[in-house]
Amino acid sequence: GQASLRISVSNSQIQENVDIATVYQIFPDEVLGSGQFGVVYGGKHRKTGRDVAVKVIDKLRFPTKQESQLRNEVAILQSLRHPGIVNLECMFETPEKVFVVMEKLHGDMLE
Repeated sequence: GQASLRISVSNSQIQENVDIATVYQIFPDEVLGSGQFGVVYGGKHRKTGRDVAVKVIDKLRFPTKQESQLRNEVAILQSLRHPGIVNLECMFETPEKVFVVMEKLHGDMLE
């Protein structure tokens, strides 16, 4: 591969050619939740040390027609700004997985 990282952040914030591990540290033993499409792990932004939640979605587990629904959901989440709604930061995508990075809510907000 090429040494120069081309970070593609379009309106959809999907970063297809950046390895999420270079930007975020994911803690596989810190499971915050799990759903139909994947598991949410605790993580940290490497540069700032800010806590994040990372939803890891297994693309092999759902049909492609649902992939567009997923993208719509991400677009909707990104457009929302509300105290009770988790802020969506960005997405990373590999052939097998989609990583959705969200701000991590602390303490009693999750209860």
